[in-house]
Amino acid sequence: MADVAIGMRPHTGWAVLVSVAVEDGEPVVVDRRRLELFADDERFAYHAAAEVTPTFEEGVALIDRVRKESHRAARAGVKEVVKAVGAAGHTAVAVGLPPARTLPPVEKILGSHPLLHTAEGELYREALADGANRCHLRLSVAPVKDLLPHAAGVLGESVASLTHLLAALGKSLGSPWTKDHREAALLAWLALVGPTAASIES
Repeated sequence: MADVAIGMRPHTGWAVLVSVAVEDGEPVVVDRRRLELFADDERFAYHAAAEVTPTFEEGVALIDRVRKESHRAARAGVKEVVKAVGAAGHTAVAVGLPPARTLPPVEKILGSHPLLHTAEGELYREALADGANRCHLRLSVAPVKDLLPHAAGVLGESVASLTHLLAALGKSLGSPWTKDHREAALLAWLALVGPTAASIES
């Protein structure tokens, strides 16, 4: 039985999840899936609050509703992955995510188009982090913007060797194996090597 970490690449209303174990020093994908967190157009909650709802109070209520529903979906989704990993004979122990973003009060967010995009991303990342916490999984974060060089430094590999390894992993698994899947796999791998590999979020 091997320890497994779940790497997560959140997007607006959904996320790619790749669960990874390490065997002989290399990652092995145990599970991969797309997790829907909020399906309809209101998944762009902050945009809808700023551009569609007639009052500020209604906008805040919409954001709160989307947040609550996405948290429920994330908790159920992470629990399902943990169950699938267990059925494969492994134990889910950690989650790898991009780092949290600090946001100003909602009044300022709704008045800034760039902040709307940042807030949408943070809403769903927060839901996934909550799902991990509810399943008692250690949460590890690593910077997605410079993920390959960061991972290369942590894992003692070159960027070229990591790129080749991830490409080969995708070929062995078959489609889909997008950039999201590759980044999620790296986030999971980093989460497995412990707190020295990435910042641990409290």
